[in-house]
Amino acid sequence: MCNWPYANQLENGQFEGLAIDILNEISRIAKITYTLKLSNHTEYGGWSQNGSVTGIIGQIYRNVC
Repeated sequence: MCNWPYANQLENGQFEGLAIDILNEISRIAKITYTLKLSNHTEYGGWSQNGSVTGIIGQIYRNVC
């Protein structure tokens, strides 16, 4: 379970929840597709001692998610 009720991964691998409903509606209106990828980080992001960006924001910054 990841941040219920915002998103929940079902046994079949699909997701459900408020965030998923919003993403699906944006996708439908904007005529775009998206792919969800679970992060192995439990923090949004911050700065490490060496100045690099950590967490989910760091993954986005490094283009790995």
